[in-house]
Amino acid sequence: MCSSDLNGGREGSTQVVPKEWIDDIFTAGDPAAWLQGPFVPYFPGLPIHYRTKCYVVRGAHPLFFGFGIHGQHLFVDPVAEIVIAKVSSQASPLDARRIAQTLEMVGRVRPALGGTGK
Repeated sequence: MCSSDLNGGREGSTQVVPKEWIDDIFTAGDPAAWLQGPFVPYFPGLPIHYRTKCYVVRGAHPLFFGFGIHGQHLFVDPVAEIVIAKVSSQASPLDARRIAQTLEMVGRVRPALGGTGK
C-alpha cells in the first residue's frame, strides 16, 4: 500500500521499520470503530482510522499522524514524502480549537510543499 512510498521502511540497505507494520497501519484500521470512539469531535468530517497508536486520514492522498497531548503532532504524507512536526506547549491536554488550527495549517502546507490534501 503506502509502504513503497515510505521506502518500505528502509533507509538504504537497512530495514529500519518492518514493511508489514507500515502496511498494517495504513490498511488494517477500522473506520467504523473510529466513528464510535471519543476523539471524533476533534477531527470533524475527516475519514480517519486509528491503528497501533497512529491516526490515518484515508483516501487517495493518505496522511499518517501521531497526536500527543499539549499540542504535540507529527504528520507524514507518504506519497509526497513530507514530514511536518509541531511541538508546542498548551495548558490543556486537548484543545479542539487548536487541533482545528493545526489541521488547517497542515492542509495548507502539504500542497505548498508538493503534496495533496486538505
